[in-house]
Amino acid sequence: VGDDGAFEITVKLLADVSPGGPAPFAMTNLVATDQDTLLLNALVIDERIVTSSGCLENPSPCDDNDPCTENDVGSCGACAGAPKTCNDNEPCTADSCDAAGACVNAPTTAACDDLDACTVNDTCTTGTCLGAQKDCDDLDICTADSCTAGSCTNVPIPGCGAPSDTLCTFSGAAGDTAFCTIKLAKSAAADPGAVSLEFILTWDPSKVDVTHLVVGEFCVPGVGCFPKTAPTETALDTGHNVGTNPAMPPALGETMGWIGTVKFILANFVNTDTLLNDAYIDGPTIVGDEDIFEVHIKLLADVPAGSPAAFSFSEVLATDADTLLLDATVIDGRLITQVP
Repeated sequence: VGDDGAFEITVKLLADVSPGGPAPFAMTNLVATDQDTLLLNALVIDERIVTSSGCLENPSPCDDNDPCTENDVGSCGACAGAPKTCNDNEPCTADSCDAAGACVNAPTTAACDDLDACTVNDTCTTGTCLGAQKDCDDLDICTADSCTAGSCTNVPIPGCGAPSDTLCTFSGAAGDTAFCTIKLAKSAAADPGAVSLEFILTWDPSKVDVTHLVVGEFCVPGVGCFPKTAPTETALDTGHNVGTNPAMPPALGETMGWIGTVKFILANFVNTDTLLNDAYIDGPTIVGDEDIFEVHIKLLADVPAGSPAAFSFSEVLATDADTLLLDATVIDGRLITQVP
């Protein structure tokens, strides 16, 4: 600390001197006094004159008998070393040196920073800093939610969310068969589910004819499972009856006899609070089984893919277990219910 320069001596080399065999300045007969003219001890240490009123010796290697120090040196009867470095540069460990001189890096559960701006509540877990993913869900099923550099982005999904009464489309050659699945889901997991459902289905009768419904399946042990087909079977696997207006024919044939429109009424007259299903929307996905039943058709004419025939919904009514009306909207080919 301070300026240790006293004066300079300039020299000229009289011969070539290599770095491996330098010419030294040596000091002898050092005498120093303080301001009271008292003699001080004086010694050359690390190429400088060091003075002291106490003991003064050139430091030399020693052992301070502390296993947690290293590079021990001593002078004038004292020996000390630098603390052993046990820092593993991990923020989630407590670093120390034990009685045997070994480094200990014990995991902690302290708060930390995982250097990811898109995580929150970062905590040390088994020696690693981990955070929970930042919640960027805007509860809109028609946005793609993500986090970038700590900021949430919610990008609209093209074509998603626009209400449409179109359930299914069909194209192909005359005589081709196909089916359309009636799908139902809640707008959120916490919403009440539908226990009854009514809606009108319409189509172009010159292009499409409804041949039958598949309302579930029945299984024979050791043989297999088979579809339950209406009009022969009209009960869903949930126990709900599938009623129609116009009514179904008395027996299965080539056609249901409906000319371009039919009203469906789904209700459970025994267990009135039984849900049709418990499927719900979670972001861009559907959780649970959204399928209710299938409407099978036959094309009556050639239908090009560029101008397909369609099933359309209208006059949708849904109620919950308390017989309260639910809002119902057709989005992406499925019925979505929610609390008004």
